[in-house]
Amino acid sequence: MNNMLENTNGSLVISRDVIATIAYGAAKEVKGVVDVLPVMVDIKGLVSKGKVGKVFAPANVSLDDNTAEVNLKIIVDDKVKIPAVCAEIQQSCKSAIQNMTSIAVSSVNVLVAGIDFEQRNA
Repeated sequence: MNNMLENTNGSLVISRDVIATIAYGAAKEVKGVVDVLPVMVDIKGLVSKGKVGKVFAPANVSLDDNTAEVNLKIIVDDKVKIPAVCAEIQQSCKSAIQNMTSIAVSSVNVLVAGIDFEQRNA
């Protein structure tokens, strides 16, 4: 589903992929984030009528009533405070999406999928 914004000159459609890419970029810039992992998303009608295909995206974005919900999966450095890093990701992603697209963000959900201990030895 795409988000349509209308103004006096016409309409503007911003895809979920664009919102996912903005969230990915904002999350990657947060200190302590080692990586943002791709998440699997459903693509209706990808294979044929009525079937659902799955592809990987930088984030999973749901759009409902001109409001976005974002789901990210990350790996953090072992020297960080995980709740503080996640709070910064949530604020950074929400601000970036809202500033760039004018689409409200109801929530940014962060799944910490791993901790990178190898950076200490590098």
